[in-house]
Amino acid sequence: MTDAHTGESSSEEAVSNAATMRDRFRGFLPVVVDIETGGFNCHTDAILEIAIAIPSMTEEESWSSPRRTVEMSSPSRAPTSTPPHWNLPG
Repeated sequence: MTDAHTGESSSEEAVSNAATMRDRFRGFLPVVVDIETGGFNCHTDAILEIAIAIPSMTEEESWSSPRRTVEMSSPSRAPTSTPPHWNLPG
């Protein structure tokens, strides 16, 4: 069951969801990666933003929106800035 206040699921649901995902994707974890660039030329146009999300499945095996995403943005959003410098922890 999902806690309406925190959006977090119970451990039973998480185990069930993990087993379903594992069976459906032959042991691989599906990950959605979205890359925003300043253009189509990889030599002159910078990567502006990268977002990563891990989708989850409901008990009916339909997709639900990810609860968490990871996003990294370049401080300078100029399309031709090379290379982008991200402030990553650690």
